Amino acid sequence: MKKTTYHPMKHFICAFWMALFLVPLPLLAQEPGCGTLGGEAFGQKMRQDLDRLREHEARFLDEFGLRTASASLPVQFHIVRTSSGGTSLSLGNVNQAVVIMNNYFQYAGLQFFQCSEPKFIDDSNLANFFISQQKNLVAKSYVDGVINIYCVNTIEGVG
Repeated sequence: MKKTTYHPMKHFICAFWMALFLVPLPLLAQEPGCGTLGGEAFGQKMRQDLDRLREHEARFLDEFGLRTASASLPVQFHIVRTSSGGTSLSLGNVNQAVVIMNNYFQYAGLQFFQCSEPKFIDDSNLANFFISQQKNLVAKSYVDGVINIYCVNTIEGVG
């Protein structure tokens, strides 16, 4: 049987080389805030590419008859404000929300429209909404036959 001897210098040299090559590796890693930082030019190029992709997709859907008929869905916004009428939500925000929904669901053949002006609910107790208050909120202004969207400051008690 062969006797092995311990050579401390071999272990020191091995540890030295490992430290020499492995310790600097984290220094070569990305800076904090990992992610793609492409600047405004990069963002503009990505938006142009997305627009071209959407155009290509629309031509494809039309060419093969895959585009479905649009369904127009009425929505009613309910803006819950404090009792004094305070809110950080503007009518412009509501209109922008409809545009975003229509863009998001356009290829599903869905289009949303506001069936009337937003209804305002001035009630500080409901402005910071707890899920247990749902019945109270709906009872105040529910509109039958449309999609009711309630805009509150905060929602708590979910999850």
